[in-house]
Amino acid sequence: MKRIIKNLLLWAVAPVAALALNSCGLDEPFADGQGSLRIKMVIDSEVTRAETDVTDLGATCKLYISQGDNLIYKFTGLDEIPSMIPFRSGHYLAEAYAGTKTPASFTDKYYEGTQEFDITDASVTNMVMTCKIANVVASVNSSTIHPEHLMNYKITVGHSGGTLDFTESNVATEDKAYFCMPDDETALAYTVEGDNAEGKHFVTSGTIPDVQKAHEYRLNIKCSPDAVAEGGAYITVEIDDSEILVEDEIVMTAAPEISGIGFNIAKQQYIPKGSFSDMYLRIRAFSDLTALRISGVQAFAPSSEYENDINFIAAQDFVISALADNGISYRTETNASTGVVRSIVTLSADMLNALAASNTEYVLEITAVDSAGKQSVAKFRLANTEAAVILEDPVVVNRIDQAADLMAVGAKSATITGVIVNPDVVNPAVRFRVSGTEEWQSVSISSVAAKARRTRADETSFSVKLSGLLPATRYEYQAYADGMNPSESYFFTTEGTFTIPNASLESWSTYSAKTMLGTKTVIFPGEGSEPTFWDSGNEGAATANKTLTDKSTDMVHSGTYSCRLASSSAANVMAAGNLFVGDYVKTDGTNGVLQFGREYNGSHPSKLALYANYRPGNVDIIKDLPSEFASILVKDQPDYGQIYVALTTAPIDIRTKASDRKLFNPDDAEVIAYGQVTWHENFSASGLSRLEIPLEYKASAKTSKPLYLVIVCSASKYGDYFSGSSSSVMYVDDFELIYE
Repeated sequence: MKRIIKNLLLWAVAPVAALALNSCGLDEPFADGQGSLRIKMVIDSEVTRAETDVTDLGATCKLYISQGDNLIYKFTGLDEIPSMIPFRSGHYLAEAYAGTKTPASFTDKYYEGTQEFDITDASVTNMVMTCKIANVVASVNSSTIHPEHLMNYKITVGHSGGTLDFTESNVATEDKAYFCMPDDETALAYTVEGDNAEGKHFVTSGTIPDVQKAHEYRLNIKCSPDAVAEGGAYITVEIDDSEILVEDEIVMTAAPEISGIGFNIAKQQYIPKGSFSDMYLRIRAFSDLTALRISGVQAFAPSSEYENDINFIAAQDFVISALADNGISYRTETNASTGVVRSIVTLSADMLNALAASNTEYVLEITAVDSAGKQSVAKFRLANTEAAVILEDPVVVNRIDQAADLMAVGAKSATITGVIVNPDVVNPAVRFRVSGTEEWQSVSISSVAAKARRTRADETSFSVKLSGLLPATRYEYQAYADGMNPSESYFFTTEGTFTIPNASLESWSTYSAKTMLGTKTVIFPGEGSEPTFWDSGNEGAATANKTLTDKSTDMVHSGTYSCRLASSSAANVMAAGNLFVGDYVKTDGTNGVLQFGREYNGSHPSKLALYANYRPGNVDIIKDLPSEFASILVKDQPDYGQIYVALTTAPIDIRTKASDRKLFNPDDAEVIAYGQVTWHENFSASGLSRLEIPLEYKASAKTSKPLYLVIVCSASKYGDYFSGSSSSVMYVDDFELIYE
């Protein structure tokens, strides 16, 4: 048996992407993320009550969106769900809940829905989220109860968390019982008791096993008049299991939405006189507007051709034309597929720049009324001098523009800037939380100089660092202080972290390389038939049957192996033991052609950490050493070892041939961060020691994304010049990028 109930369709707010007008530049870009989600909420509901009850159902809707174990968004109420939600590319899970989760109720119903979706770069994903009834439903079939054989009855149904009684009154009205089952229970219990025709009392009990959500269990009460009432033999209960399906739709909409494009209409806008561009007011509605009223136009565009209060919907064409000639124009468009109406009111730059400098703000009041009678009102408030500025919040935070400053938000930290506008503010702070969660953390704004007046010129700037953040996580932040309502929320998304492949150098393999002396087997750190992340100069040394870089068990921090870099020489040609992130391209005679750098995720670590030990030999070969290093690298004195790390915008080509030499230079334009350590003596410890190499970022890191990671380790720093000690040895293990 199938029971069909109705369906309630609710949109969060008008879907902005579905309403694109022909002109460009009117829709604000996505605040964060690479793609976005447009979501439609559908709630399957038996609609038997007043429209206000149905509206309450929409208000209880909760939407959670997560990626793995990380909660990305949480919204409560359909009105809170944006028309377009920004995301980074990836796979996500949406979970929605509506109604009231009550153990047992004749009125409270509960709905659930889940939907997986994917976001790709610069795309809009459309998703319908359906919340189906999540209750187990029970009812009593009144037609099976014979009034002469069953009198004064009570039928109790429930579980350990709650029970409900069916009596003659609510059975007659076909009431249904809605149950939310305890996690560890799968059965409903029932008890039927009453009197038979002879006045004898009876009681019988049973269970409905393996009940399921969105199923109605209908109790058919059958009487056996000839049976003895005692012990319940008089009654037989049969259960009909009916799946609850959906047939009809009821569409509910929000009131018209009034907003500014590129600015928050709820805030006063301060723009100095002469600095205006065109400004746009946007009105969105689910049905035709019966009124779009603008009040206060004479202050902006004075004219005798129209009144101070204009209804664009009812105004005559010559009034609309005259108003447009003076700088306030209007246009509207209806999306055929959704029925959503979008109107744009344009305030021209010429009109705004012509406004007289004023010590008070200019105000336009906008009222929108749709065909359903729903109304919204907003005020556009403009200051064109500092004297007109009304400082509503004593503490203000700035929106982070992650595209303009790539360093503002890291994997585990973010820098928040703002201003103190009230010198009397108490305990100013920035508070933040993972978007969609409940608990806030705060960072105090300290060392704020007191100011005597609350004017824009007297604002005191501040900068605070939020630390201990989770990588690849969306955060919400606000300004607040004692006695102050929190400021408007802004959002940022932390960077992901980068894990160095084969960081502990446990994997080693070989490949075959052609040399001047035939094909040689070359060992490298990694797996497969060719290097994919780490490489070394082993291919060049293979010509002389040398292996400069190899796995070792001599000194190990973790696992089985570390990497041993051993400088060597052949025919009085010195070669440094080396390990680098990149590719050994080829051998040019006895010289190496290399490329430093492997593709990288763009994050901004603060340090490179590793474990190392250095054993320098005494310098025994100096060949092509430039004169500026002659006083540093001296024969019979200890060699120099070096490790450096860099983040770059491109791979770095390296050539060691003297006539065509090109070496790594940290000052090159491609390098946006660099750090290094150099040794000239033996490590005192017999094992590996932990090292941390800080990265120093250039100014270009704010606008240039790091696309390649470079790490270079050399047992002989000046080996590029074929100079150093042929007996220097370095051990390295367990590389890690540190994010702070």
